[in-house]
Amino acid sequence: MVFQYVIYQAMMAVKRRFGKLGGNVAYHGYQSFQTGEVTPEEALAIGRETAYRMWGDKFQVLVTVHLNTDNLHCHFVVNSVSFKDGSKFGNHQKDHIRLREISDQVCREYGKSVLKDASF
Repeated sequence: MVFQYVIYQAMMAVKRRFGKLGGNVAYHGYQSFQTGEVTPEEALAIGRETAYRMWGDKFQVLVTVHLNTDNLHCHFVVNSVSFKDGSKFGNHQKDHIRLREISDQVCREYGKSVLKDASF
């Protein structure tokens, strides 16, 4: 519980710095893996690399791995305000498409499967 509070406070500090305390606090995304395909450590490594390529040069991101389901999956919590320049993350359809493309690329690099012909 303390860890989540520290992350929240770090994200809020960015918002205060740029005077953007209103609106969405953060956005949520996820990345799933085929059952039995990854270890928790691999899932975290893939999730961290995906988050870095998607948001890492501009936004704070918390990456976690869910272990309590049949398939491991990562959750991303993305600050809505950039630590770099105070811009807001749009969270538009194009962002979802880009996340999917990055996720697929990283998964392929790690030798993991990706969904074929999935739509948004």
